[in-house]
Formats: sequence, structure tokens, C-alpha cells
Amino acid sequence: MVSDLCSPPLIDSVLAETFDLCLFTAGFQKIRPRFYVRSRFPEMNDVIEFFRSHLDLNFVWGLSLNFVPHITAGVENIRWHRTPKSAISDLRRSGFGKKPETGWSIRTMQGEKILRRSAELTRTEMLPKALRYFDSIREFHDLSSKFQEAARPNDWGWTLEMHPQVHLAYAFYLAKAGCEIEARQMMSAWLSHNFNGYRPETLESVSRLFEQATNSPFTLQ
Repeated sequence: MVSDLCSPPLIDSVLAETFDLCLFTAGFQKIRPRFYVRSRFPEMNDVIEFFRSHLDLNFVWGLSLNFVPHITAGVENIRWHRTPKSAISDLRRSGFGKKPETGWSIRTMQGEKILRRSAELTRTEMLPKALRYFDSIREFHDLSSKFQEAARPNDWGWTLEMHPQVHLAYAFYLAKAGCEIEARQMMSAWLSHNFNGYRPETLESVSRLFEQATNSPFTLQ
């Protein structure tokens, strides 16, 4: 198959034409090209992004949780992502798998016509699934089932421990939900699994933030 790679400006233009109106109507704001955020609750933001994978784009949706820290790559700064502009998905979904769902990826290597057709297919097939996922979350405690789902091995056998940010987010969620025993077990597992992955001072800082979360659950506020 002959490659006809679309330019980044063309890709961004087609994505804007295909998705901007429907996402704005649904309450999302466009933070930057290929990245949309919607604020519905004080504890979280809904995120839709188009994630570059090789030379195509994956349609990805997820939740950015305001009460969960993240560790930046390299320098290992600990940051919060509490605003739409700083949003980072702690829970992330897509149609990717051993049997990919229709429209899970937008083709960018076969010219503008295929790009547009592929983007429209993603809007038709995948966007409704993302919106239903968000609509199923009506309050903080609805996150429980989403974390339980994320903790199950996926089609490829990848476990929760293989996703450090999701694993960390689960521990903080349990802490803020007032499930102290489960939260401490989850956090202990995260620290054990990532003992050699981060500097000791980074792990100590995350542990302090976890203790603060444990001592200030949302259920008691």
C-alpha cells in the first residue's frame, strides 16, 4: 500500500471539523489540538484525546482525578493535575485490544480522503462509547467500579502493576473513599512494586501525600 502521510496541520484541521462541534455541545473545552476536557465534578475532569501511536491516532478517553498526584518523568517532580489545562488521565480507555473495536484508530497515512472517513467512523462508533462511560459516573463513589475494571488483566495479560499511575490512583481513591485498610494494602503493593523505579525521596513524598489523603477522606467532609 502506498503511503500518503497527512501533515499535522491537515490532521488537526480534520479533527477540529469532525469533533469540535459535538464535543463543545457535550460541554468539553479544547485545551489544545487533539485534547479536550470537561469539568463536571470537583474531584475529576473528563478527558478525550487523540494519542499518537506509530503514525496513526488512537481515540482515547479517561478521567483526570484532582486528588491524585503524578510523578513527572526524569526529574521526578510530584505534581497535581487539578485544572483542565493540567489534566492527565489517571484512568484511560480505548478501543484497542486483540480484537480492536471499529473506529478505534484514525488513519493518517493514506491521504486526506481516508483520514476524513476514518475520523467520521471514530466519531460515529467510539465517541458514543466514551460519552456513555462518562455518563455512568454520577458521583465520586461511581469510580469504584471503574477502578475494579481497570485492575483486571486486559486482553494482553497486562496487570494493574504494569500501569503505575493507575495503580497509584487506585490507592489514593481508596484512601479518599474512606477504605483505609484496602488503601494501605494497595499503597504498600505500589511502593513494593516501584521500589527500584523511583528515588527514595520521591517515594517518601508520595507516601506523605497518601497519609494526608487517608486522614481526609471525602466521606467525612
